[in-house]
Amino acid sequence: MPLQVVPATPSDVPALMDIYFSAFQNLMAVTAFPDIPSVRTWWTKMIDEEILDPTALFLKVVDGEDGAEDGLSEIVAWGKWNKPVQGKEEDEPLPPWPEGGDEDVANRFFEQAGKKHKQVMGQRPHWYLELLATSPEHQGKGAGSMLLKHAANLADESGHETYLESSPEGVSIYHRNGFEDRERIEIDIKGQMYHNICMVRKPKK
Repeated sequence: MPLQVVPATPSDVPALMDIYFSAFQNLMAVTAFPDIPSVRTWWTKMIDEEILDPTALFLKVVDGEDGAEDGLSEIVAWGKWNKPVQGKEEDEPLPPWPEGGDEDVANRFFEQAGKKHKQVMGQRPHWYLELLATSPEHQGKGAGSMLLKHAANLADESGHETYLESSPEGVSIYHRNGFEDRERIEIDIKGQMYHNICMVRKPKK
C-alpha cells in the first residue's frame, strides 16, 4: 500500500521508540543512549511530553491507511521539528541524562551542538529538524525523503530556513533534499573521532 505522511500522536510513542533504537546505531547513539530499559524509559518520557508541545511538529510515515482497524497500518519513519520562534531564544541547560548512558559523551556532544547551532543560525527564526528516524527495513525506500519534502513545503510557505545536525549516515539524503553544509561537530569517543554535519536549507521563494 502507498506510504503517506500524517501527524504522529501520543499513542504512537512506543512505536516511535522502537524505530529510534533500531535506526540509530552510530557510535554517538549507542554510547550515549544504549538500548537498555533505563534509557528507553528516559526517551519515552521525553517524547511523551514533547509530542504535546504546540511548538513541536511530529510527523510519521505510515505504510497503509493510518488507523486501519485491520492492523495493516505500520509506522515506518518519523521526525520531530521545532517550529520557528519569533524573538530571542534563551539558552536551555542540558537535561539530566539517563542512567546507563555515557553522560560525559552526551554532555560534550550536545554542548558543542548547541554552540554550533547558535553560531550558524544566530537569532533568526527557523525550523529545526531535531530527529529523523526510519526503520532499517524501510531505509532507502523514500520514507525519509517524504518527511523532508513535507516539512520543506511548510518551511517554504513560512519563508524560513531549516537547520539540522546530520550523522555521517544521513548526509546524502539531506544533500538530495536541498541542505547545505555549514559547520562540523566533532568529539572523541573512546579514542575514535565522531562527527556530525550542521546543515541548512534555504526556503524556496
